[in-house]
Amino acid sequence: MKIAVCRPHVPFMSGGAELLCDELVSHLRQMGNEADLVAVPFKWYPPSKLLLNAVTWRSLDLSEVNGEVVDLVIATKYPSYAIKHPRKIVWLFHQHRQAYDLLGTNYSDLNGANEVCEAIRRIDEWSLRESEKVFAISRTVADRLRRFNGLDAEVLYPPVPNDDLFHEGTGQNFVICPTSFDTLKRVDLLIKSIRYLNENIKVILAPFKIGNNSVQELAGQLGVSGRIQVLEVSSRKRLADLYADSLCVYYGPYHEDYGFVTIEAFLSGKPVITTRDAGGPTEFVEDGKTGFVVDPEPRQIAEKIEELWSHKDEATTMGARGRQLIDKQGINWNKTLERLLNT
Repeated sequence: MKIAVCRPHVPFMSGGAELLCDELVSHLRQMGNEADLVAVPFKWYPPSKLLLNAVTWRSLDLSEVNGEVVDLVIATKYPSYAIKHPRKIVWLFHQHRQAYDLLGTNYSDLNGANEVCEAIRRIDEWSLRESEKVFAISRTVADRLRRFNGLDAEVLYPPVPNDDLFHEGTGQNFVICPTSFDTLKRVDLLIKSIRYLNENIKVILAPFKIGNNSVQELAGQLGVSGRIQVLEVSSRKRLADLYADSLCVYYGPYHEDYGFVTIEAFLSGKPVITTRDAGGPTEFVEDGKTGFVVDPEPRQIAEKIEELWSHKDEATTMGARGRQLIDKQGINWNKTLERLLNT
């Protein structure tokens, strides 16, 4: 089949969604399909741009290219699923959350932009309803879709990009937080928890790209700069090795859609400390079994890190359970593509 994978793209920025789309295209090709990525530059400000982006996607004609029929379109994030195609399926990474669950919070830049939010909801509802099938990358994403739009989606967890790189190790030398410094990732909770930790416990922050200095500035204000190490990790192999040498993983985002970090940690045999309002990670982290689920409160985070530091055999046991959980879930590309393509 000739398959187009569609996603918006913010130039000069890359993250989990970009990695996942690249992996999807690669594995579709390995199956013998002709697959390619279609990405359109995305701008979210001023708010009216959000609607113009949707119009751009709607205006694209991917029914055929160079005289050859495109058999299938797989759309992902807003507004790529606004595209019109005779056979369109959606693997929903997330909607434009600022118009949904983030609206009314400090995380949304659309507070007061009621007409734009309403238009986004209408675009979502008609464009998703016309799709042949809608999958969601987690229960969290599916629940949002049902809650706000009254639409159902089948949960299809994505495999971790380069999952073969992640391996177990015996090192238990530090706590790692391998995520960006975006506000929604709430790295600040970990930084604030350092004040309550044993001084021997080191924290490594390992974003793909640092982007801003907000975390370092907070650490300086709290007087804990000397207890953290910031490593810009652009190599997936380097990231995998850091996981293997860590004691545990902190990952406490705000209502995360899915979060590769949790799966990467379990593939590495490491427990995860997350928060009750973390969304996707709580679909995998079992409190007291594969990690800990706590309130988004620095002292509670510190208490669980201290517990694992003092009982490293417990950390090993929890990490092993996490690895077993991922093996049992069967999250792999063969099963993923079978469900995506057999709609």
